[in-house]
Amino acid sequence: MIDEILKEQLRRMNEWWEDSSARPLAPPFRRHLVTQIKKRLDSGLAPAVVVRGSRQIGKTTSLKQLIIDLLDSGIPPLNIFWVQFDEINEILKMENPILGLLTWYEKEVIKKRVNAIIRKGEKVYFFLDEIQNIENWAPQLKLMLDTTGVKAVVTGSSALRIEKGRDSLAGRISTINAAPLSLTEIGAIRGMKSPDPYLPDNGLTILFKKEFWRGLAEYGIANREYRDTVFQLFSDLGAYPIAHIKTAQWPQIADQLNENIIHRVILHDLRLGEKGRKRDSALLEEFIQAWMQICGTGSRNQNIAGRTSRHPAR
Repeated sequence: MIDEILKEQLRRMNEWWEDSSARPLAPPFRRHLVTQIKKRLDSGLAPAVVVRGSRQIGKTTSLKQLIIDLLDSGIPPLNIFWVQFDEINEILKMENPILGLLTWYEKEVIKKRVNAIIRKGEKVYFFLDEIQNIENWAPQLKLMLDTTGVKAVVTGSSALRIEKGRDSLAGRISTINAAPLSLTEIGAIRGMKSPDPYLPDNGLTILFKKEFWRGLAEYGIANREYRDTVFQLFSDLGAYPIAHIKTAQWPQIADQLNENIIHRVILHDLRLGEKGRKRDSALLEEFIQAWMQICGTGSRNQNIAGRTSRHPAR
């Protein structure tokens, strides 16, 4: 059912199975997303966390960093299974990839049922990255969650495809809508010390008090230099990590964003399903170009817009 090439790819993804000291390669900077996913997993509200958001905002990196934390906390290496479904042909050819991989994992990796491990008080984690590439991912995930005690983290870059499968998973998933970088994350990437959040985590009742807003105004004035610097970086470069982490010039960054985000949306996400395949990709390009030029606040944003089309930006 699973050929030797795919088995080797899976073992390479999960190299901690063979070397307990091995860790995923991940940058030191961490998005708030890592903590958000961990909190959802630990809350026990649902056995699976679905993280959906645009490509290139750090979903896969966050999974790698979470895996590092779990391994460092003492979770047995064999109890962590990570799969990237991003156009791996050997996986896409399988009839029911998620269930097939679960069966292979039990037979050849842990050599027992996952529930046998869980009954001993241990946890088993499945990280299913870019799951929208699997046509019938939701029914398979539902069956796995209903018949085993695994904890799963699922990511998807196509909001349309992820939303399409959520209804059948009601009560079994907790969804995180991952956005691009926040201002404080941009500051952190740049090595700036961010001020503490002004709004406490214990509810929104305080928003009805005048004192809160007066204090917020004073807080903004006190941190004006940080605020203005970070907001200028956001205005100039946007909120995708690649624009702040890489040292390439803006035209190269814009081309990379265009190739890996905008065109992927046009060619894959917006042409989902039978109706979607009938959509004119060239027309979609022109629409997105016009939309970005209208919404863009500066020449750099328009620079990306100009690269979404075969024609120069008007």
